[in-house]
Amino acid sequence: MNRKNGGSGLRVKSQTVVLMSAIAVLIVATLLFRTRLTAPDREASDTVVSTFYQSLAALDVDENERAAELLESIVAQQPNEPALWANLAVARLRLQSLTGAHEAIAKALSLDKGTHAELTQLHAEVLIQLGNTEAAIGILRELHHKQPSKVAATYLLCTLLGQIRTDEADHERLDLLEAILVDDAANLRARCEAARLAASSGRKNLLRANLDALLRQSDLWPKPVRDHLREADQSATAEDLRQAAQSLTFFENNLKPTPEYQRSVRLLGLTGNAPIGTPVRGFMVLNEPAVEAAPADKELHFELQRQELAPIAAHHILALPSVANQTETRLIALGAEQLTIGDLPSMTYPAAARSSASPACIADINSDFLPDVVTAGADGCVVWLQQATGAFERQEIDLSNHPAEWSSIWCIDVEADGDLDLVVSDGVSR
Repeated sequence: MNRKNGGSGLRVKSQTVVLMSAIAVLIVATLLFRTRLTAPDREASDTVVSTFYQSLAALDVDENERAAELLESIVAQQPNEPALWANLAVARLRLQSLTGAHEAIAKALSLDKGTHAELTQLHAEVLIQLGNTEAAIGILRELHHKQPSKVAATYLLCTLLGQIRTDEADHERLDLLEAILVDDAANLRARCEAARLAASSGRKNLLRANLDALLRQSDLWPKPVRDHLREADQSATAEDLRQAAQSLTFFENNLKPTPEYQRSVRLLGLTGNAPIGTPVRGFMVLNEPAVEAAPADKELHFELQRQELAPIAAHHILALPSVANQTETRLIALGAEQLTIGDLPSMTYPAAARSSASPACIADINSDFLPDVVTAGADGCVVWLQQATGAFERQEIDLSNHPAEWSSIWCIDVEADGDLDLVVSDGVSR
């Protein structure tokens, strides 16, 4: 009897050990299979990395056709990277290719599996453009429930609810605005909207709370701003909520130019005249190649190499940066009569009679990601636009209301408005 029970126990133990071993082997095999399947796809090639950031630069300057071309050229190589599909959706959205944008963002979401909230917000923006506001509201509500700290998405939901114009939607908007203000009590855009909405919906206590918060911040605001806020406060005290809402509208319009208000606008994801859609600025799955810093060169050693740069002596030398289809930096040589770029044939360049500190400068004048050359001389200002072939075409700059001869030129964003400006000098005027 005992031997029989003992034998049965051994069989059970043996079966358990075999089963556990089989499970362990299965787990190891699955992990190895996954590693072999996904490891190569997680390393981004230099070409993919370079093209991705070129496309990002194109999106930043609203060169959306160029961005779409670049992204389409690499998405086939790395189809499992959500960022590529998301930015392709942004480019197509701006180009009004709405079906293509929806396909691209759907692919990005399927790969991301809800990890990154910015993809959900982009999905909502695509749905809005497709006219499916109800679906956009639904996914933004779900996102707010999961990640209430995503302020830009929350405010986008507020904006969409404002289009419905029902009491229920207004109450939900107020709750969302109050949630934003819990985390950022100084957000003037959200505070103004909450106060005005509380006035128009008859929520006196909430109106008073928001007015008091605004009054506490008002000491340094311009007088017209303070006057409209005081009028809103007086109307609220008199329980004239309609007049209070109207005064708050005038108050906010006068408040908009202040730095504090502009800060709140940026935090809510509102960027004025910026194009629709916010690009993803880095990979979500892929690993970029490690950047290895070259060892410091502690010895100053130069080798003299003679090179014929121009048919005459060069008075000025500049370096033209290389681009994707060029392997090395080209030298620009300017003499009294000639302009030479690399090994291209010399071009006529009549230098200014006066001495020049900067007779030429380099800038991407037409935003095609190819550096161009701008010169100043006896024949005025000239733009030399680089072509895809590496050649240059001369383009005159019309400065007919100014002296024809300039001696120096610089490229700089003088007004800090994102547009490239040219600063010229005739060597005499002050």
